[in-house]
Amino acid sequence: MGVINTTDPKYQTYSSNQAQKLDWPYYDTIALPAAGTEFNMFSIGLGGLTAAGLPKMITDTNLPANSATPNGQIFEIRAIRFEYTAIADRASADLVSLNKFLSGTAVRFSVVGMADLFSSMLPEIMGIPVLWHNPTAATINETVLSKGRFSGIRPLNVPIMLNEQTSFNVRLNFAAAVPAALVGDLLRCYLEGFLIRAS
Repeated sequence: MGVINTTDPKYQTYSSNQAQKLDWPYYDTIALPAAGTEFNMFSIGLGGLTAAGLPKMITDTNLPANSATPNGQIFEIRAIRFEYTAIADRASADLVSLNKFLSGTAVRFSVVGMADLFSSMLPEIMGIPVLWHNPTAATINETVLSKGRFSGIRPLNVPIMLNEQTSFNVRLNFAAAVPAALVGDLLRCYLEGFLIRAS
């Protein structure tokens, strides 16, 4: 067996005094609200209180408590990903509500105090080119999608660089209030990219 060249980046080791470049996502989760047509994600960090008065846990977000990139870190966003999770059984008719919600939701990324750096519709990000409901196959739909999870990712042609202590948000604009059948369902956003930290 040959000698491993430890200077090769693919064999990089980590220590407390060494700069690191990591494959990293920042993520945040919201429960779809019963009222309102605009909601900001990444505006409440770990431990912060949601509108329901509940503290954000690591299962909800990994953004620091001050809702900004940490000191000594640069974050390069390469893609945006969304994940939708139903929290209860759904009737076949609720698929129509889901389709309308997804197709009527715009997504914008911005750094606080700046114009939008990214804008798209939610189905494009989630990779859903067709939203269709077949009522004649209601039983099948209910079985397959009763607690379904839809996931999709949108690579960015131009990466977004965030310096340390940068506050940012992902803003969701709904065409109308969230349908009653979907209230409480979970929508999670991942900002995928490289995290560069001093040590």
